Amino acid sequence: MTTDNQKYEITNQAHPHYPWLHRIRALKDVREGVKAGTLGGYVQSADNLSQDGAAWIADTCGRGCLLDRGSNCQRQCAGQR
Repeated sequence: MTTDNQKYEITNQAHPHYPWLHRIRALKDVREGVKAGTLGGYVQSADNLSQDGAAWIADTCGRGCLLDRGSNCQRQCAGQR
């Protein structure tokens, strides 16, 4: 069940190598580059990412990346293709 104040939901899409982790999806615009409907990285439970604030777990370069306070995952993937 979702409520208006939730920023994400945990989907049924399990991680291919770690099936206890499930992908998140934004329910509303969270931050620049993360709009409603955007798929994020994987979490084990709602305890892994707060529903408050603008923090987001991105799925970047096949790895999880925590975005918070202006951090930029793209720098971590430079040169990786």
